[in-house]
Amino acid sequence: MRSLIRRRVAPNAAVYIVAGLIAVLFIAGASVNDRFSTLSNLLNVHQQSTGLALVALGQTLAVLTGGIDLSVGSLISVAATLTSGLSDATRGGWGVAISVAIALSVLVGLANGLLVLWLRVHPLIVTLGMGAVLQGGILYYANGPVGSVPDGFDALAYGRYANVPVTATVVRADNVVNMLVQFAPLGIVVIGQVFVILVGGLDLSVASVMATAAVIATAFDDTNHSAPAIFGVTLLLCIGAGLLNGLLVTKRQVSPFLATFATAVVLDGLRFAYTQGAPSGNVPPLFHVLGTGSIAAVPVNVLLLIACAIVFGTLLHLSTFGRRVYMVGGNAVAARLVGVSPDTVRIACYVISALLAGLAGLILSGYVGIVDNWVGRGFELDSIVAAVMGGLALSGGRGSLLGGLAGAAILVIVFNIVLLIGMPVQAQIIVKGVIIIGASACYVSRRQR
Repeated sequence: MRSLIRRRVAPNAAVYIVAGLIAVLFIAGASVNDRFSTLSNLLNVHQQSTGLALVALGQTLAVLTGGIDLSVGSLISVAATLTSGLSDATRGGWGVAISVAIALSVLVGLANGLLVLWLRVHPLIVTLGMGAVLQGGILYYANGPVGSVPDGFDALAYGRYANVPVTATVVRADNVVNMLVQFAPLGIVVIGQVFVILVGGLDLSVASVMATAAVIATAFDDTNHSAPAIFGVTLLLCIGAGLLNGLLVTKRQVSPFLATFATAVVLDGLRFAYTQGAPSGNVPPLFHVLGTGSIAAVPVNVLLLIACAIVFGTLLHLSTFGRRVYMVGGNAVAARLVGVSPDTVRIACYVISALLAGLAGLILSGYVGIVDNWVGRGFELDSIVAAVMGGLALSGGRGSLLGGLAGAAILVIVFNIVLLIGMPVQAQIIVKGVIIIGASACYVSRRQR
């Protein structure tokens, strides 16, 4: 027991200490003044700490590499001045202002890094000098206020959206419920994707499985009497898709990317052939309950997610099968030498992924209420990004189910905030792309370590 505690606690001791210190400070603040623990004050603390937290995140990366960055304060002033000045100059074109500010920040970071790397100058001296250069440049450019802050930045800097704090909107009960409803189907798909990634695979067919399951949900009459048939056909579909993926990967040695992509194409073709490109019909009332119903103010699909997380979390982390999953993902040859069949484990993981994708498709069909050929579109990418953000290694053998779910939660919250501040659809796609690049960079960094 002691060795187990050391293995689990020791590597994260600093995190536990910081968390304990925050808890102690919170209790102390609440005991000194009753207003400290009110929602309005906590939101105020959050708004004050956001900017510092972002800078601290970048500073952490610099410190981890043995450096330090003293130019951040000057760079903040430069970015703020350029944003307001260029926004006024371009008559509200804050997109140009943001682009220029980001480009300058990248150049400053590159200059700092190259000077430290090539000239072997101490990071303290380099970044201190860069800070002085930036400070002098901004004083030369504008010795005083240069313009007003764009409207879009009012929502970011002051946390305002339609005169309502964005943070308050995010944590408002109805918005939290909305995020949970969005999170549940993605979380269910992520659970299946976690199993596949842990054995070194990838499942790009989950979105097609979801859409096909949604079409099946409307293929029968729209009464609850057809629910058993819908579940039965969906079960057969998912088992077939999972077996096809697993057999292609294990028996025919097809790369997981190509195998699951081919399965997705086959399912799309079958679905469009069945619906003739114009799906019609309604789902039974039971699926409306699965998609939009609630029990004691908790969405039903969230309860299903919790049930799936408990069942499959137990299977992954507390069962012999779960240990075999990690063995196969870590070293398939060694797993085979100790009597474990890597092919069987991989096939089972693909079947699990397909089954959970089918369940998520049925839930989404109940949420939409009508049949749609593109239910779940984008979930194949979102589920992989969420898993990688949650700490799973695409090479297999490392990661946890809880980490994958945490990554999915981060994605949903980020997209929700983007919607709340009124960013257009194009900007949402850009944000998703940035998250994907960042997640990939984190994965490469972990792999190199």
